[in-house]
Amino acid sequence: MKKMLLLLVIICVTGFVFGQSDEQRQAMDLVRKNQSSIGLSDADISNAIVSDTYVNKTSGTRLVYLQQTYLGIPVYNQIHVLSFKNGKLVYQSGGRISSMDKKVNNRDGVPSIYAETAVHAALADRKLFPTKAAMVSRSEVNGHFIEFNDMGVSREPITARLMWVPTDDHSVKLAWLVYVIPVTSSDYWMIRVDAGNKRILGMD
Repeated sequence: MKKMLLLLVIICVTGFVFGQSDEQRQAMDLVRKNQSSIGLSDADISNAIVSDTYVNKTSGTRLVYLQQTYLGIPVYNQIHVLSFKNGKLVYQSGGRISSMDKKVNNRDGVPSIYAETAVHAALADRKLFPTKAAMVSRSEVNGHFIEFNDMGVSREPITARLMWVPTDDHSVKLAWLVYVIPVTSSDYWMIRVDAGNKRILGMD
């Protein structure tokens, strides 16, 4: 289950980083045509993005992963999984958080701490000690996604992605999702770091 959750988050991140393909735009058109069946308002549609979509050739259905957003920032683990056949909705699961404006801890979606600071907090929490200075190799989506070097502790470049993260107290916090694959184990870690105070909110 946790591996599937992490996979869905990675799909979401990839969709935001590289933008929307023609196929994803067509999938969103399909969502709009079926929005009443899905139970989405116009505001819900404007605060969503297709993070992935593909056709199941065996069943002839199109799968659409619809990611909730707020202020253009994705909401962690809030994904509608939709299945369409002949242009009609045949199955859906998942959901979205209502009244985001009343639940977020940050009104403008601007982080108080830098992505690099969040990366260091995440590594410290996992007891990983960098042997190389953090170097930015790529920045996308207005600085909401940043790729660093491996810092001597990861088998792949370390990334930080800005997202809204629901918490146990029913609030939604702005956070950096730090993705690292430690050289010391076979784990893949997605660590959620509060973008206001560096507190660790959780990990998958």
